[in-house]
Amino acid sequence: MASAPDLAEGPSFLVLSFDKQGAAKTRTRTYQTRRTHAKSKSGCVACKCDEAKPACLRCRRGNSVCFYSARTGCDTYCPIYPCDHFSANLQSQPELPGYLHSASDASWYGTPRRVLLEHFPVAFKRIQAVRQDMLGAVISLAMNHPYLLDSILAYSAAHLRHFDGPRRCHRVAEHFQLFLAIRNFQTALNQPLDQQRSDALLLTCALLNMLTLSVVEDDDPYNAWVFSTGKDALGFLIILTGFKPMLEASRPFQRQSLLPQLHAAGENAHLVFATDGDPLDKVPHSWRVILGLQEPRGRSSIFLKPARGLVVLRDMAPHRGASFHYTFSFLETLGPEFRELAQRRDERATWVMGYWLALLSRFNIWWLIQRVKRDSRAVAIWLDMAGVRARPDMEGLMWSEMMEDLENARLWPKPPGCR
Repeated sequence: MASAPDLAEGPSFLVLSFDKQGAAKTRTRTYQTRRTHAKSKSGCVACKCDEAKPACLRCRRGNSVCFYSARTGCDTYCPIYPCDHFSANLQSQPELPGYLHSASDASWYGTPRRVLLEHFPVAFKRIQAVRQDMLGAVISLAMNHPYLLDSILAYSAAHLRHFDGPRRCHRVAEHFQLFLAIRNFQTALNQPLDQQRSDALLLTCALLNMLTLSVVEDDDPYNAWVFSTGKDALGFLIILTGFKPMLEASRPFQRQSLLPQLHAAGENAHLVFATDGDPLDKVPHSWRVILGLQEPRGRSSIFLKPARGLVVLRDMAPHRGASFHYTFSFLETLGPEFRELAQRRDERATWVMGYWLALLSRFNIWWLIQRVKRDSRAVAIWLDMAGVRARPDMEGLMWSEMMEDLENARLWPKPPGCR
C-alpha cells in the first residue's frame, strides 16, 4: 500500500493508473496553483476572452458568432458581428455546414438557437427590405430586443426548413421561436418608441409577415383557409394588414432608421394605385358586373379599391422592387368590411383574395411561393364547387370570364389575348 504523501511539501494529490496487465499503480503529483487573472466584464457575450473586435480570437478560431453587449456606452448602431473571415466563410458555401444536418444536435425546442443564429447571415441575403451591409447592425439590435432576436431565429429556422429539407427539428424551432416572437412583440407594442425600438419593432413586423405566409405544412389545397371552418382561418391576413400601422408609427424615426428601403416603399405605396382618369377605365367589364361596381353606389363599393389595385398589379412586371407593392401596398386597399366578407366566404371577396394570391405566385420567393400557389388553387376549386360558372344567364358568363382571369393571373408575361 502506498504511503501517504508528505503534507509538509505542499498540496498534492494521488493519481491512480493501470498498466497493461491491469495492475494498479499510484503516484503523487504536486498541485499547481492556478495563476490569477483579471476577469473581463466587457468581453464578448460568448466567452469573455481577449475583447478583440469585431470578433475575439476564440470565437474567430471556432467560427462562432461573436457579439458584444450593446450596453458598453455605444449609443449608435455598430457592426459588431463576427469578423469578415467568419461571415465570408459562412456565406460563401452553397451547402449547409455538416452540423446543421445532425438531428442529435436538436434540443426539445428544435434546432439549437446557436445553429439558427449562425445560419442567419445566409438567410439574411434573402431579405430584400434591408441593405446587406446592415447585417451587423441588425444582429446588434436583436441582442437588446428579444422579440427581434426570436423573429430572426424563427426566420432562420424557416429558411433551413425550406432549403435543408422538411426536418422536424427545423419545424419545431420555427414554431417555438415564432410563438416567442409574437408574444414578446405584443408586449413591446405597449412600450414608448425610441429610435432603436422603432427599428426593432418594424423589422420584427416585416419578419412576422414573411413567417406568417411561410408557415404552411403542405401543398394540399383542401388545407387552405377557404376550406377551413375555424374562426382564425384568415389570421394571416390580419397579421399582414398590421404592417401599415407599424410603419406609420415608426415614421418620426425614419431619418436615422436602419430600414430606409421599407420606409421609402411605404411612402410610395399610395402612388402605385393613383389614377388621373376614371378609376374603372381598366377594370374588366365582368369584374364591374360581379363586384357591383356599375351600380349607382359602385364608386363607394368596398370592392372598388381592391379591383383597381388588382388591375395595376396585373400589368406590373414582377421584378425585385415590385414585390413590396404586390404584398403590402395592395393590402392597404383591403378595409375591415372587406376582411369581414372574406371571413364569411363571400364569393366576391374570396375571388379577390384568390386573384391576388395568384398574382403573388409570379414571384418565386421561398417564404411565399408554397402558400400562394396552394391557396390560389384552393380558391379556384372552392368557387367551382360553388357552381359559379353554371349560374343562369349573364351571371354565369361573367363568372366564367373571371374564373379564366383567376387561372391565368399567375402567368408572366401575359399570353396573347389574356387580359
